[in-house]
Amino acid sequence: MLLDAMKNRIGLVILVVVCVGLGIGLISIKRQADKEKVDADGKIQSFSNNWSVAASQLDETKQVNAELRKDLDNEKKNYSELTNNFSQVSVN
Repeated sequence: MLLDAMKNRIGLVILVVVCVGLGIGLISIKRQADKEKVDADGKIQSFSNNWSVAASQLDETKQVNAELRKDLDNEKKNYSELTNNFSQVSVN
């Protein structure tokens, strides 16, 4: 009977030690997950900011491109008028 009681206590001690170990492991994993989440949130925020900057730069570049195309069209028109004028002067 005393032997059975000792076996039960040893089993109980082992279970308590295992539970404590699992609890420590759980707390450790939770802390690591929280740290990784904070790091990931920071990276996401950084990427979001970079995306916003890139999008605004793209819009600005599109505006400059449109203005340059407009200037190019005007220059083509001016060139065409000059060549027509030159042709008329050459004929006369």
